[in-house]
Amino acid sequence: MLVNFEEPFHLRSGMTSPLYLDCRRLPSLPTAFKQVCAMLHELIERNTPAIMSPLCIMGVESSGIPFATAVAMSNHWPLCYVRKQAKDHGTRRLVEGIPTNQCALVDDVLTTGFTVAPALAMLKDVGINVFAVAVVVDRRIRPTNEWQLKSLTTLAAIIEHAPSHQAELWKWVEQEQKAPQPCRK
Repeated sequence: MLVNFEEPFHLRSGMTSPLYLDCRRLPSLPTAFKQVCAMLHELIERNTPAIMSPLCIMGVESSGIPFATAVAMSNHWPLCYVRKQAKDHGTRRLVEGIPTNQCALVDDVLTTGFTVAPALAMLKDVGINVFAVAVVVDRRIRPTNEWQLKSLTTLAAIIEHAPSHQAELWKWVEQEQKAPQPCRK
């Protein structure tokens, strides 16, 4: 977790934030990465209806792919991933791998749904049912119940564990809750 109030971070969603959660570094820390992926597995398994088999783990390009890979491989589940857009060469597929018709979508951090919403729409268009979206961190300012979202932690929990910046971060959250919703690009 990085905190910088003087030079806020620019997020893919178009928002700026004094708080940056860099889950892309986790795969470089094998013990921590293994623990996080084991927790994602448990989260997915707890939320998988018993009648769904075989289950497919679908990673969101690109940050979700390492997490999806580790979860799928350690549990012998099929792995696929959904691209943000088709490549202009090769097969030009949006969904890579051999998906089943039931999957859990995996990503690292969800801020606005800017990457998850298009992935869900693409998967629906090709007949794949996503029964749950599993993320490491749900950092939404205005959480909703859409997408059957499951997360290992939330923005509020992270702020609670940041005592040196807690008051400033809560003030920022309060301001963001009053601000208009950002437009999706």
